[in-house]
Amino acid sequence: MYKFRSMKVLKNPKKGAEASLRPNEDRIFPLGRFIRKAKIDELPQLINILNGTMSIIGPRPVAEDQFEMFRYGKWNEAEKVSVGLSGPAALYDYIYGDQITDEKEYMEKVYPTRRELEYTYVQKACLWYDLKMIVYTVICILYSLFGKECKWILNELVEEANNTMNH
Repeated sequence: MYKFRSMKVLKNPKKGAEASLRPNEDRIFPLGRFIRKAKIDELPQLINILNGTMSIIGPRPVAEDQFEMFRYGKWNEAEKVSVGLSGPAALYDYIYGDQITDEKEYMEKVYPTRRELEYTYVQKACLWYDLKMIVYTVICILYSLFGKECKWILNELVEEANNTMNH
């Protein structure tokens, strides 16, 4: 998947290091903070959408070192649909998860709900749900650019994840 670079490349990545879902804040370029917040770094993924390797809405692509964290058991259902530029799990991570920099805290507070929302997407996938996620994505980015949080969308996403967990 294509992205604009917002972080410095690790010169000597640790072999066998654990997969991390949090960006190393020290590696983010000053301009990178803005392009990440505005989601400009994701724009090159429109090429992936045009060449058919990605959808507009769907579960986010999983890095090879994170595959076992996301694609097992019922959560492997996400393989049934195309990966996407945005979706309920990506929005949840954008609104709430991006605020948590500590890996352990992220794994406890964000990861379980994010994973459930990927499963939820597979269950709800249809044109209307995709259109709703597109509108929610635009709203969330605009809120973020003005320093606001989309609490109503966050609450709706958490409720969807909880409904999936309880069934």
